[in-house]
Amino acid sequence: MPMPLTLALSGAALGFSLAAPVGPMGLLCINRTLNAGLRAGLATGAGASTVHVVYAGVLMLGLGGIGPWMGGHRAAFSLVGAALSLVFAFRALGRRRRALAEGPDDAPALGMSYLTAIGLGAVNPMLFLLLLGAMAALIQPGEMGLAGVGLMLGGLAFGSFGWWVGLSAATATLRGRLGPRALTLLDRLTGAILLGFGARAAMMALG
Repeated sequence: MPMPLTLALSGAALGFSLAAPVGPMGLLCINRTLNAGLRAGLATGAGASTVHVVYAGVLMLGLGGIGPWMGGHRAAFSLVGAALSLVFAFRALGRRRRALAEGPDDAPALGMSYLTAIGLGAVNPMLFLLLLGAMAALIQPGEMGLAGVGLMLGGLAFGSFGWWVGLSAATATLRGRLGPRALTLLDRLTGAILLGFGARAAMMALG
């Protein structure tokens, strides 16, 4: 079994690498932080990290057969993901900006921010397949006991959520320096990009 520190650091690196690429989840985290404050961004990131940890745990506990099943249903998962991306896009595009002095706009409940982030992350079949390849490269079958699995998952959670903390904190700092017009422009830009992600996912699923 690898050294505990090696397992924890490997998990942290994997979690960070899963969270860091800019995609629908990153845009959603940024948009919610700008409009609803730091806690909404953190709740969104926590939802994404939860999916990372659960999927990695499934693989480490020997349930990798779920991967081929998800691959076989990729079109269905992609359609659900496309629908969610489009919903978030239209919300961003249709948001009416209030004065900053009135506080965060359109603030969703933190629980809803967390759950919708889980939903968006869970229907991404590529995430599971990416983890499948990463796990095969990092560990060998049977070389980790439950303690090793726990260490690696703990590191993964730390690395993944650490990215979302940094992203949300940086975005919250930026929000205080932007006026309503700039925030409205960012809403429109985020909505347009999410529309692109959603349309691309739908075309791939139906193509």
